[in-house]
Amino acid sequence: MVDLGIVSNFTGLTENGDNLGWRLENLVFLKLYDNREAGDYEIYYWKNGCEVDFVLVRRQQVIQLIQVSYDLSAPKTRQREINALLKAANQLNCNNLMLINYKENSTLANDGHTIHILPVVDFLLKQDPIPRCP
Repeated sequence: MVDLGIVSNFTGLTENGDNLGWRLENLVFLKLYDNREAGDYEIYYWKNGCEVDFVLVRRQQVIQLIQVSYDLSAPKTRQREINALLKAANQLNCNNLMLINYKENSTLANDGHTIHILPVVDFLLKQDPIPRCP
């Protein structure tokens, strides 16, 4: 959805927390979509027993995996998002892993991979959140 305000207006979703995860994911998609030509990448979705929200591909090579979750405070949610990134990283041969959420900013080393956990505001304010060709 291009305008998240329209979602609230026409679906009856309110600002009291209804479907914040979907809204956050949609917001990240809009930023990725807006930058896709300058970043020279295509946006895909990956599902193979688990899901990764965004797979960025440049010249048939996966350059970044991005997972979006509003709240990572529940251990079950956190582990599900991390496991999905790790599984996709191994299958798609990608080490550029990002987990976007509402407020946490940290780095996690797991299974030989580094996952950058980034607050959505930092992701949105970055001039170039997508890796460039060397």
